[in-house]
Amino acid sequence: MEGLGFINAPWMYIYVGVILLLILGQNYIMMRKAWKHAKNDLGYTDAQIRKGLVNGIIVSIVPTIPVIVVLLALVALLGGPLPWLRLSVIGSVTLESVAATAGIESVGETLTIGGYTVAGWIAACWVMSLGNSSSLVWSTFAIRPISRIFEAAEKFDINLVTSIGAGCLCGIMGYASVNFGLNALSTKGVIFACSFILGTILTLIRKSNPKLKWINDWLMAICMVFGMVVACFLFN
Repeated sequence: MEGLGFINAPWMYIYVGVILLLILGQNYIMMRKAWKHAKNDLGYTDAQIRKGLVNGIIVSIVPTIPVIVVLLALVALLGGPLPWLRLSVIGSVTLESVAATAGIESVGETLTIGGYTVAGWIAACWVMSLGNSSSLVWSTFAIRPISRIFEAAEKFDINLVTSIGAGCLCGIMGYASVNFGLNALSTKGVIFACSFILGTILTLIRKSNPKLKWINDWLMAICMVFGMVVACFLFN
């Protein structure tokens, strides 16, 4: 990783820190406006708003656990500032890891320690930054027509909407299974298989005991951590 000392340079942390402070400032302004709207226009009391805020924070903790796990993994591979910036703002576990891998592999290198050069890191940075920009265009022009189609289909038959959603999910899972799960000789294949097996077991346990609703919220985090632990023992 010759020439990559800048990825953990102090000025990189300062640069990312300034960006995150600006984002936190935006969040604070929007929160103040939402608080005033809820209190003055909707008639909620401060106690009710505060309770809703606390509940929202608690509910948000569980989904961020997989993000933190991937953040720690990418910090070891790409340095601290870039993953910190991307996963703090975007928070997409799948997008950031896949984008970084695709960017580095596009220049013939690999996302491993010592497996890429400055060109690979820059490629990963560009793909991570631009890979999700299409969603801005998509949401601007396509969401409203799709919503109208969804509303029409819902009035016609709600099962049709459910079937379409299930088909999309099956396609995504099939793609992931073929790329990672069926390659039994690879590290990714073994980790994927272990995580999938544990996820299946936990899902069956959850279905057999309605009291274990908390498994739904913790399922992804538990499977990811389990896969990492297995990898540490099998590939150390």
